[in-house]
Amino acid sequence: MFRELDRLREGSPTDVYIYASRTPVPLLHVSWRAVYIGHVESQNGAHPQGMRFRPPSTAKYPEDNIGYWAVFWEVTELHELSEAERIPVSHFTGFGKPKPYKVGFIPEGPLLIEHP
Repeated sequence: MFRELDRLREGSPTDVYIYASRTPVPLLHVSWRAVYIGHVESQNGAHPQGMRFRPPSTAKYPEDNIGYWAVFWEVTELHELSEAERIPVSHFTGFGKPKPYKVGFIPEGPLLIEHP
């Protein structure tokens, strides 16, 4: 998916909307926003530069930093959206899809979407 995104964006920065997964109760809205500038392939599932570019909060979850991920997103301008700014997942449409996601749709992994 990230290779496809990089091909489509042709080097241009691209907005990303981040859904907080792994919550005890599924959230049905996007709560973070950033600008995607690229990705880096993992080395045996870990970031090739260790924790240098990983948020300190990820240290709380050791399994997130050893052998799990295929790629790591590179983003700038990461910020949490206020309650008023949060966007329901059902307001997003998958890239190349004719209709928005259904109410109650819970994303699993990254998705390419049309810009809202």
